[in-house]
Amino acid sequence: MTRDTRCVNCGFFNEADNDFCCNCGNHLGGEAVTELRTVAQPWTPAAAPTVALPATGVPTPLPATPVPNAEPPIPTLVFPIKPTPAPGTTVSTTGVANWLPRGILIGLGVLLAIVAIGLLAWNFASSGPDNISSGGDQGKGGKIRSTSSSTELPKSLDRSYTGMIAAQSATMNLERNDSELKGSASTDRHTDEISGTIESDGSFSLMAYEDGNKFSGYYKGKINTDGSIKGTWTNTQGGQPRPFSFTEER
Repeated sequence: MTRDTRCVNCGFFNEADNDFCCNCGNHLGGEAVTELRTVAQPWTPAAAPTVALPATGVPTPLPATPVPNAEPPIPTLVFPIKPTPAPGTTVSTTGVANWLPRGILIGLGVLLAIVAIGLLAWNFASSGPDNISSGGDQGKGGKIRSTSSSTELPKSLDRSYTGMIAAQSATMNLERNDSELKGSASTDRHTDEISGTIESDGSFSLMAYEDGNKFSGYYKGKINTDGSIKGTWTNTQGGQPRPFSFTEER
């Protein structure tokens, strides 16, 4: 008896010695295999039930029932829309105000005001009361000196004087820097370079060097607030102190 080699499942003709179909794998001589496939149905979210409220008659939706394995909703991005200017208005496209927030502009203005005030205060402090004119005039080198009455001399000055040392005509130039005082005293015979210290009331003690080299003596006196100088000069030979007096050049 000849064996039927035709597959009852797919109809493929196989060799006589095959027990299984070479096409679908079904057992030859057996029944056809039925393939069961499950088709996924699209998911539809259930509508939220509503409950009618007798008092107001407005239905209130109940919370949606969570669905297992439901995909989360995709968030919607909302971008701001640039407002459209009203007809007839002009919108500036240049300038700092278009790209800097108003708060930053206000902060910059306050900062500039503080810097300006600080510079003014520093300038006033550095000039000092000695350089403020109160009805005064300018001295040597264009420096302003005060002519107001005061019990103390300015801590910075540069003045020229004319007067007498003993019976000889003389001139004196003085420069003060805080407690230091230096300058020169000249007669027809020689010039002394003088330097030393000065007190707050104008009293000074200066050492004199003839022509800047040879020690010649001491100058001791006081600069008065009215611009006059009085004192004595003592030489190195131990002689009697000689008076001197000077008045400020105007």
